[in-house]
Amino acid sequence: MVLKDKEYIFYGTSHNIHLFLKREKEFYHIEFVDSKNYDNFSLLIKDIKTIDDDCIKFVFDKSNYIEGKIDSESDFYKKNPIEILIGDPVYFSYNQNFKVRYCEYFLTTGWKPVPMKQDVYSYLNSFILKFNFRCVK
Repeated sequence: MVLKDKEYIFYGTSHNIHLFLKREKEFYHIEFVDSKNYDNFSLLIKDIKTIDDDCIKFVFDKSNYIEGKIDSESDFYKKNPIEILIGDPVYFSYNQNFKVRYCEYFLTTGWKPVPMKQDVYSYLNSFILKFNFRCVK
């Protein structure tokens, strides 16, 4: 099983899903796309790359996230009212092992505030929105 004993993150829209996988000291990015076959929905692997930058290490730092399941109705947003809510819905899940979830968020590509560090959110969005993000910590 590929995800057993691995840390991994899912981040994506309904048409474009990204899996970030930490394997020992290496990081991988696997991009999946919707097959566009509406009679038989499936995802196809579009690309697999290794990532070697400081941003990806920052993404796998649990201190950058609020633990638990968070959506617009959660306590996080009762204490931190939503200021901006635009764009495609996105799903985020940080997993510490196969089926062991640290946090899970239901957001959009333009959401403020977010229950993670803003740089992490911008970095992950750069994969969906196809822009270059400069990691500055």
